[in-house]
Amino acid sequence: MFYLLRHIINCLSSWHVYLGREIGQVQAPSIIFFPLTASVFFCGLAGILAVKGSGSKAKRKSGPDDAGEDITQRFEDCIKSDMQSILSGRLPPDAYLGGDTGLAQMAKDISLLKADSPFQTLFFDPRQSSQLFILSGKMKTFLAEEEKILEDRAGGFSTAHMELINARLIALKDITWGLEKDILENIIKIKDLAGIDRVDGFSPAAMEKYREINSLLNSLDRLEVRGRDSAGIQLSFILKDGQWYSKILNSLKQQGLYDRFLERTRPSDLVNGSISVSDENRSHEKGSAKGRAISFTYKTSSVIGELGLNIRNLREAVSADSIFREFARQAAAVVTSLAHTRWASVGSITEENCHPVNNFTEGENSKIKTYPRYGTGAWSINCVLNGDIDNYDTLRLALEAGHDLIAPELTTDTKIIPLQIEKNLFD
Repeated sequence: MFYLLRHIINCLSSWHVYLGREIGQVQAPSIIFFPLTASVFFCGLAGILAVKGSGSKAKRKSGPDDAGEDITQRFEDCIKSDMQSILSGRLPPDAYLGGDTGLAQMAKDISLLKADSPFQTLFFDPRQSSQLFILSGKMKTFLAEEEKILEDRAGGFSTAHMELINARLIALKDITWGLEKDILENIIKIKDLAGIDRVDGFSPAAMEKYREINSLLNSLDRLEVRGRDSAGIQLSFILKDGQWYSKILNSLKQQGLYDRFLERTRPSDLVNGSISVSDENRSHEKGSAKGRAISFTYKTSSVIGELGLNIRNLREAVSADSIFREFARQAAAVVTSLAHTRWASVGSITEENCHPVNNFTEGENSKIKTYPRYGTGAWSINCVLNGDIDNYDTLRLALEAGHDLIAPELTTDTKIIPLQIEKNLFD
């Protein structure tokens, strides 16, 4: 971990720092405090910091195609200076595992493989991924053997040398963990989400969307320690080519999925499987993306809150969604996402009360609305919240003013947020 942190610090020293800027308007690599995003209202930590990395533009002496070979070769060089070499006297303890430089470079290579372009190359190249799966097994075996030898012969080293050896073993453990958990396991998870065994015929555009969902689910999995009675995710994207929308609908009709699509897109509060379709973005802001916006929502709830159950349910829902699969394969101009897990402090534990929630109100039969600033369209406002709204009852009474707008089964106080936003958009 020390070597990885040192690598991160060295990288950050060359980054640009901005305050209150849009991510798309700054050069990479950058850190933006209080980032701005058109049509998005951030609450809490989400609005404090954004990072724009170099991604595929990161300079390397070798390209993504060489990443597997690079890491494999560095590991082979590293294990030439193993415990047996030190104990036999062929090498001094300071030379253990080849020194700090090689380990730091391996950590850097693992970090680079997580970037969009190298990861995509690795995902679609079975030769490379297989090579790294084999390497991961060798690294774990090597570590187990080295730790066994060290345990048996620890008395032969000074305190200083023991600290050095342990530090390098921990560094190699971090590298091995990063390769296995952050890269290789995610390749398997993405394939499972997409319902594929082979990458042949699988589009890069689809991989990007399933990778985004996988990232959301991984994050929720870690957050379940603070709340696991409900969880929800939403992925929204704008199709680059508007003509693809009609082509996708024709494909759904051919597969017998069109009626199901219409059912899932009808105006309603968000539930598991809800789909929202919005017209072209009519904002006059410079640089705003235009096209057909699609949002897919997946939710689950459990009164018992068994650890891991929500994420399993969400993964199964995504992997079984044939309609999402049709849309996912098309290129997107913009992709945004929401994710949430909680212990329910307000509202019953039901699917309707899972976040995200939207601006649907009782009696709505049409998705078409007219906001003075945005014009007429099938607008949808979606949000998640970590916290309580203390004046929820007061706001709801003022908003409804004698007629019910919120469905009785939806009792989370978060529902008031999109409705208050919409109220101001109508003004």
